[in-house]
Amino acid sequence: GRQEPPEGEEEVMKIRESFGCIKEMCNSKFWVPVRQQRNRWASLSSSSPVSYLPWTPGQPNGGHHQACVEAKFNKITSSFQGYNDLNCAKSVRCFFCYINHSQRFSLRGMCPGEGGDTQYIGSVTSGTGGSRPYWKGYRNTEISFSPTTKSWHLRDISTEQLLATYNGSFIWPVGRKAWYVEAGVCGNQ
Repeated sequence: GRQEPPEGEEEVMKIRESFGCIKEMCNSKFWVPVRQQRNRWASLSSSSPVSYLPWTPGQPNGGHHQACVEAKFNKITSSFQGYNDLNCAKSVRCFFCYINHSQRFSLRGMCPGEGGDTQYIGSVTSGTGGSRPYWKGYRNTEISFSPTTKSWHLRDISTEQLLATYNGSFIWPVGRKAWYVEAGVCGNQ
């Protein structure tokens, strides 16, 4: 995926909607891929100056100590309040990225040598919980979010057998994660 700064309020609101429950999951805030570089605010991906910077009153106010940007929303109405500068190293926020219509992903560490899918094509689907990624394996598996159990499932498409579950993130199950692998899936293990 790629991170690009929003070019207007309409785009900021689309990003907010992609999180689904932004108040609960993200404390009504998300990172904006903009950073202070050489006394100017620039795109993280291209280092070019950013033209759309709707700062909340009194912002930016942190000098070089607050070189990152967040988008803030009213916790009651969810209306867009504007941007705030904050300390990159001390702040934790939700983030977004744009994924091409389809993107290749690799699954590592599950049942090495068993012949299961390790390559996936990912795409993003929209539903009642916001936009979520979905992965289809090259052979016979898929990774998708279950709104019923609020967890990610790795399933065999042909048999509908649940192979593994990840309960740690509502948005993206990417990176190093601890999945629960069902008994018998990895041979005698």
